[in-house]
Amino acid sequence: MFSDAVLFSLAAIWFYLALLLAWQDRRWHRARIAQFACLGAITGLLFRFGRGDASAAGLALLLFLAFALLPLLLERRLLGHLVAGQEVGRWQWLCLHLLMWGRAPWALEQLAHGVAALRAGEVTQGTARLEPLLGGPWSVAVRVRYLAWAIHALVQARCFAEAVFLFERHWPLAHDAASADMLHAMARAYAECSRPQQALGYLWAAEQRAVLGRHEELERFTTRVAVFALCGQVDAVERTLSEGAAKLLQLPRPFAPYWRGVAHLAAGAPEQADECFRQAVAACSPAEERLWREAIAIRRQAIKPTAGAIGEEELTLLAGVEAASHARRHAAPPTVPRFGGGIAPVTAALLMLNIVVWVAMELTGSSTEPTTLVQFGANLPAAALGGEYWRLVSSMFLHVGLAHLLFNGYALYLFGTFVERWCGKREMFFSYMLAGIVGSAASAWLGNHAVSAGASGAIFGLLGVAIGLVLRYRQSFPAGVRRLYLFNLIYIAGLQLLFGTLEAGVDNYAHAGGFSAGLALGLVLRRRWLRPWRTALAVGMAAVLGATAWATVRHALGAHPSQGTVEVVDTRHNIRLQVPRRWTRELSPDGQLVLVDRWAHAALVVRVEHLRGVGEDEADLTTLLELQRLRLLASGEKWLGALEQPRRLKLGTRVYYQLRLHHGAGDEEMVRDRYFTLAREALYEFDFECRVSAYGKQYPIFRRILASFRPADEFMRFKSDLLTPEAPL
Repeated sequence: MFSDAVLFSLAAIWFYLALLLAWQDRRWHRARIAQFACLGAITGLLFRFGRGDASAAGLALLLFLAFALLPLLLERRLLGHLVAGQEVGRWQWLCLHLLMWGRAPWALEQLAHGVAALRAGEVTQGTARLEPLLGGPWSVAVRVRYLAWAIHALVQARCFAEAVFLFERHWPLAHDAASADMLHAMARAYAECSRPQQALGYLWAAEQRAVLGRHEELERFTTRVAVFALCGQVDAVERTLSEGAAKLLQLPRPFAPYWRGVAHLAAGAPEQADECFRQAVAACSPAEERLWREAIAIRRQAIKPTAGAIGEEELTLLAGVEAASHARRHAAPPTVPRFGGGIAPVTAALLMLNIVVWVAMELTGSSTEPTTLVQFGANLPAAALGGEYWRLVSSMFLHVGLAHLLFNGYALYLFGTFVERWCGKREMFFSYMLAGIVGSAASAWLGNHAVSAGASGAIFGLLGVAIGLVLRYRQSFPAGVRRLYLFNLIYIAGLQLLFGTLEAGVDNYAHAGGFSAGLALGLVLRRRWLRPWRTALAVGMAAVLGATAWATVRHALGAHPSQGTVEVVDTRHNIRLQVPRRWTRELSPDGQLVLVDRWAHAALVVRVEHLRGVGEDEADLTTLLELQRLRLLASGEKWLGALEQPRRLKLGTRVYYQLRLHHGAGDEEMVRDRYFTLAREALYEFDFECRVSAYGKQYPIFRRILASFRPADEFMRFKSDLLTPEAPL
């Protein structure tokens, strides 16, 4: 089951990546889309023909690591070499071309050669290298991404003039779609080129887009300090350094006095600059002293006083930069909720409750055994519809195995945090409970599973709530975010429903029921008329959960009416047994007594062979047993253990001989305990059969049933003796 889930998930991820790339830019990612589709088809074939095979899952995982994760790591490594100005080996380009189909490897190679040429001062050759990439018929997002990488590489190499040249050459493209991190880099480049108006202008634009950029906060801080200092704004540098006192602890100690000296030098105050530079040199370690002295010497030669060049327009831009930076730091968190990230109290509580129940199941027995699942309140259609309604709730907190718990726990964390942040704690709890109950009811009413358990119905409900919220309040989401959310949510829902259709062990009725309830809740959950009822609905669901916990504990401890034993009397075969209440009697075409425990996949078959002139002597029993064993060998049954000697047992006052047989292999391996005893001139044969994995739990039950065996007429004979008057002396 786990290997099947891995194969299906990997196939789904391949097709998801192909659809995502097609949605972004079909023309640029054409070959990559074909590669992902082929890999998805291969993984789908492995899922179709290699189900249950761990080697097929391992092969699919190896393909995913080789063609999805390894190219990303290699691309990141090549970009690091590009920014650092290091040479890239030919074998690395070859590996990237083999693992990543399409234009991306060619684009990275063109970018590396073009940036290297610009660094060397070969402007014509570098422009020729970059022109097919940055000026080609690709989407704006693709061209801006590679332009940003080129500019960052040039700024890192202190080729500021080349960065300004490249930026201005593609200015219409960069101006319309530049991200905050690229604008910060260009602000630094323009400031280094003694163009304060452009530097402050792009820094202001970057601060206004800072929420959407990926530039780290520490790098934003250092960029602001550098731009203000290169523009000669001493007061702005001091304000920025005082506001970022906590960030100075993460920077070298000479950082603050060095940039104060640069600000004084650009403002035309060399005496104050010399004093700040002396403080910077005094603050550095002996190993770094030479580097800082060289940096100060370069600044003295390159910087020209710009205080007189700062006009009213530059001062206005400076005030705008500081105001935008202050507003961004003190702005409220974004109103659009995220999936995951951080802690949501109700989601965390539900997640911990699922974990605690699973641990309790593992300590009691095993979460994969039907008997343990039923004991803890799994959804049994006959029992749930017959009056044990609490099973519709308790089954939401049970999970079959660790993998089931991990998958559902991660999904609960993602969708639960989204719904809780968007709607509130009470709404999230009510939605989870109601969707889970509807899913369990749909499974019990329409499904065909003997036992079902899991939080999948409730989690599908949260998924439906998320889709309903995005559709209902679509104006609250940016257009790109809304499309991405809907694409991902609908894809996940459709994918899981498809998996439930293909996999026989998945309860798709619970998924569909929970999803339908959640989608309806998502459309009405934040309506104004529902607000007064939020507390009442949450308290009601809490009461339902409490009653379910009480009923589950009673059932697990054996106080529930469905526990205990019942007496089975078969006068035809002269049998009286005490069996667990959950065992049911079934009809047998040959007239045998058959008792079945469907929850634990166990069965008891009783055969009676009437013999005349045979008592209950143990010698007669061993003789008959040897005849039975020879008959078993002659029957051709392929049961292992038929050649072993029987084992003698004494249960109560009766002697039994046990013959243990095995059949099958793997998860389907069965064990059969065959017991023989004599009573009332008859040979009684008890056949107990169950899976090997459940034998440890079933063996004590088998022994208790055998210990309770009595001939049916024994009680009647004892009763008649009591009613017979005593004979006279």
